Amino acid sequence: MPRSDAARRRERRWQVGVVTAFVLVLAAASAAGVDVVREARERPAALSAVDAGPVSSEDSRRQVNVTISVSSDAPFSFTYVTTAGEQVTRESEDGSPVSVTTVERGNGPYVQVWAQTAPWSTFVRCEVEVDDDLRSEERIEGPAAATYCVA
Repeated sequence: MPRSDAARRRERRWQVGVVTAFVLVLAAASAAGVDVVREARERPAALSAVDAGPVSSEDSRRQVNVTISVSSDAPFSFTYVTTAGEQVTRESEDGSPVSVTTVERGNGPYVQVWAQTAPWSTFVRCEVEVDDDLRSEERIEGPAAATYCVA
């Protein structure tokens, strides 16, 4: 069944909104003297070690449950990077909260999370819990809000 004109317009507004939000964030960061693209590509040393193979029974690194929760009042997208270097992107088309739980190993930090909302939003909120203990929380208000959490 072909999509309606209204559905195409909503999708186009969302795409334009995301691009606009990204440009605004880069412009604000540039004005602040921050190279956002370079910093996003450089992983901290704690997250550089890649363990791509299966975990052996002799692996004594600490294992934890990490829960990431992101919410807003408008559509949003977020990306998280695990200790294994895996990059995962999720989104909410209507702004409803999204939670992801993952098992990580080591002594932390376990995940980095970047979240961005649509230009008509009023806030974005990010939380990271490690074994049910809130380790990072950030709420940014304003249109096209962007946030970063790490724990």
